[in-house]
Amino acid sequence: MIVDFTPVSLIDFPGKVSSTAFIYGCNLRCRFCHNPELVLPLSVYNVSNEFFDYIKKNNINAVTITGGEPLMDPRIAEITEKLKDMKISIKLDTNGSFPQKLKTLLRNGHLDYIALDLKGLNTEDIQYVTRNRNYTLDIFLETLNEIKSYEIHKGSSVNFEIRHTLWKTYSAADFLKFLNLLKQKDIHLKNDQKIIIQKINTNGKILDKRFKNNDLVRKAISKTYLKKIQQDLEKLPHFSFRSVT
Repeated sequence: MIVDFTPVSLIDFPGKVSSTAFIYGCNLRCRFCHNPELVLPLSVYNVSNEFFDYIKKNNINAVTITGGEPLMDPRIAEITEKLKDMKISIKLDTNGSFPQKLKTLLRNGHLDYIALDLKGLNTEDIQYVTRNRNYTLDIFLETLNEIKSYEIHKGSSVNFEIRHTLWKTYSAADFLKFLNLLKQKDIHLKNDQKIIIQKINTNGKILDKRFKNNDLVRKAISKTYLKKIQQDLEKLPHFSFRSVT
């Protein structure tokens, strides 16, 4: 269910001016989530009709679908199909925990760009920060593999990025270990396929208010750490930085 939308965004869909649709509901409870109103069981209003009316009247040609977790919505394929019937480019933001649902949208040709969230570099960290004991690194890797398998199936690639929010002080060696794990799993990133590193935002609202004062977070937002990790990761392939100062 679309519960809100941003009419015009210059930042959500790389290279495009887009509208952004917000889908209600999520299977994770990420401590640093900045959209708690899309996650918690609150009273919401379905604005799907208003959204599609706006898209039609204003000749929008690109839409970012975000959440919450869009792939939780049982009608997500209907939403993307309707947008595709209108010749609209679609970017999907996903937490990577629904590989088969993502596969379906890919095989149906519904997606033009995917932003895939990497919550942590190992299962223990993923489960700690998402507060979901069922989500594992292997599930994330299965999702990523579906994207790469689509390249083989289709003979062309879908644009995608992996995003990681620095909520703890991983080292360059930790990220290198992750890259090596991808190779071990026969998941090979092309030169232009990026892992976007972004600083955690502790200034606004987040789902777990106590997390702002967590020692892990305090260390991860320190200028000394951010400067060093940026310098170190710039020496490795695939990494790019967003909002790291």
